[in-house]
Amino acid sequence: MVRTITELEKVLIQKSKTPDEAAYFLKKGVKLGEEKKYAEAIACYEEAIRIDPTDEIAKQNKTTALQQQRGEKT
Repeated sequence: MVRTITELEKVLIQKSKTPDEAAYFLKKGVKLGEEKKYAEAIACYEEAIRIDPTDEIAKQNKTTALQQQRGEKT
């Protein structure tokens, strides 16, 4: 049986991560993006967003990295 996570549990999980962890993944994503390692950068931004869903910079950076990744494939 699969049990879904309640909203309270989501909040508690969110609170267990520190803002420093989200900032770490954001910074790592920026570095990887500068190295044109877009898939890895996107994964870091997704982790930052998972830790802090209100992080608009991580969301914007993820969008940019996705666009850059698509641009390289064409």
